[in-house]
Amino acid sequence: MSCLRLVVFAAVIGLVRAGELSNPGFEEAQDGKPTGWTIRDEGTSLVTGQGSEGEYCLRIVDPGPKAGSDVTSAKFAVQENQLCVLRLKLFLESGDRQGLGVYLKLWNAAGKELVEPREQSAVRPRMEEGQWVDATAIYQIPEGVTQAAIWFHTFSTATVTCRVDDLRLELTASEADRQAGDWRGGELVALPEGGTAVRWTHLRSPALTETFDPPADWSQEGMLRFRLRSDEATGAGFMLILDSEN
Repeated sequence: MSCLRLVVFAAVIGLVRAGELSNPGFEEAQDGKPTGWTIRDEGTSLVTGQGSEGEYCLRIVDPGPKAGSDVTSAKFAVQENQLCVLRLKLFLESGDRQGLGVYLKLWNAAGKELVEPREQSAVRPRMEEGQWVDATAIYQIPEGVTQAAIWFHTFSTATVTCRVDDLRLELTASEADRQAGDWRGGELVALPEGGTAVRWTHLRSPALTETFDPPADWSQEGMLRFRLRSDEATGAGFMLILDSEN
């Protein structure tokens, strides 16, 4: 066992400064397609009167494992080690509640797309059938990356029909490399009852990580216990990832 990561996908509601994302509400259209966006599948379309706000929204239809969806925004400038915070609204008509993947495509200064970090960036926001929900995806910009784009792609096993609207993008400073004791991505704080804990703010760091050097042998262990506290109940999903060498 070489690495322990804690990851939270949070639905945070609030106003943010507009980023450089082109046509984030899909209100600009030409020939029935949203300007600033590229659609490479037959199931995605621009629809009217069904959005969260405004006249238009994006409707994604993936009827089965052989179809899929492929929708990409225009590129926007980023800086390495920034955080890219994307807020969006989602409406599930039918199918898999986590069938839509929200990725961040990445390019370096030479214009080469970086496939591996793109695949690692996938976020699967939880949707609710018959209602609009707020979702948040947070990405760490890797070193050497100068441009990025939002990419909607349904998973190969998914069957889903959903709508997307009202995207908001913010680029902000990252604390992903901040050290807190043995953990990276948080800050060390004192507890009122004594002792210390690590405070992790998801909007500043996409993950809280501890790496064991040398790797720890957990093969004889059967349970992991830890204390967790949040100042506010947001209903966010919590994911614990154990990276193993075998």
